[in-house]
Amino acid sequence: MPGHLLKETVAEYQRRWQAVHEAEIEEIRQTPLATKLRQLSLLVESGNLFATKPDFAPQDAEVLDRWNRIRRYYGDSSPQRG
Repeated sequence: MPGHLLKETVAEYQRRWQAVHEAEIEEIRQTPLATKLRQLSLLVESGNLFATKPDFAPQDAEVLDRWNRIRRYYGDSSPQRG
């Protein structure tokens, strides 16, 4: 009997977390692209909070330029490197 109760408890726990997971996936799907890009931009810029700065290789300049163009297109006014 106790083993059966534990099995039911675990199954219910898994069902609840599956529902949470599905709700989270739907929320992410409904988030506008501009919001996702702003969030990503803030995450990237949070690197400035640390004492050491990454040393970007010359080939990264092209990537940073593209990233800055995307941010400008979506109206992101956060500081831009480079």
